[in-house]
Amino acid sequence: MVQFAAEHLKGKKIGYINHDDAYGGWNLEAAEFQAKKIGVDLQVQSINPNLTDVTAPMLKIRATNPDVLLITTYARPVSLLVKKAHELGWNKPIVIAVNGTADLKQLVENVGNKEAFKNVYLQEVMTDVAGGPKLKWVYDMYKSYYPDLAAKPGYPADLHALWHSFGHDRGQCAKGRRPEPDPREVPDSAVADQVRIRRDGRSDRVDRYRPCGPKIRHLPEV
Repeated sequence: MVQFAAEHLKGKKIGYINHDDAYGGWNLEAAEFQAKKIGVDLQVQSINPNLTDVTAPMLKIRATNPDVLLITTYARPVSLLVKKAHELGWNKPIVIAVNGTADLKQLVENVGNKEAFKNVYLQEVMTDVAGGPKLKWVYDMYKSYYPDLAAKPGYPADLHALWHSFGHDRGQCAKGRRPEPDPREVPDSAVADQVRIRRDGRSDRVDRYRPCGPKIRHLPEV
């Protein structure tokens, strides 16, 4: 996310909101490492996952005048932060981490104003947009397992939820430990190499079937 903000959004000073728990700390450690590596200024606000009023951290972030805001919190704080940013007249890019929402429609509903998403980007861990041709095999598998649900409007609403419905932990994606579906059901186009770059500069290559690989997309369609 830091690299995307710097390279694609041309951010030199980046606002960063995470949680003050262990998960938030791990994300922050990686973000600080990346920021130092590419030479950008990271302005951090760490908030409690149960915080219900995000006015103070948003005002502090705004006071630093960052070029881009990265939000790496859980879903409920994301809706509060996007809503508050809009109320404060924030017009700079906002990038939401993949863990920030499992249902984009619900996020928009919670924020209550589509205008708040005019300059918002969402990180995804998929090789294609939801419903795209590269993910057709996943949707087809879902329909074969849950035909009644698949027939309802809006189902499946989200690939993360869809993949989880097969018993897979989406958190394993970034670690390269995604459980492999039956190879007979997976087309060759879904097979990819994943390279993990370690802090010491060495790399580990692991082969996995994966409907993942972080992407960030703009959300003008909401």
